[in-house]
Amino acid sequence: MEKKQSSAAAMGVDDSLSPRVDAVKPSRTVAIRDQANALVQAGVPVIRLATREPDFDTPAPIAKAGINS
Repeated sequence: MEKKQSSAAAMGVDDSLSPRVDAVKPSRTVAIRDQANALVQAGVPVIRLATREPDFDTPAPIAKAGINS
C-alpha cells in the first residue's frame, strides 16, 4: 500500500518539528487526563478531577465563603 504525501510535502515544504520540540514530553496533567480517558474507554468508572474538571460552577455558599475569607 502506497503512503499518500501530505499537501505540505507535495509542495516541498519541510513540516517536521525541530529536535528540541520533539524532545518535549507531555505534562503530567496531560498524562493523567490521557490515563483517565483510557480507563473510561475500558469501562472503568472514573471521577475526573484533572484539567477543567469538574465541569460545574462552584456552589454559591462556597464561593461566598472564599470571597469573605
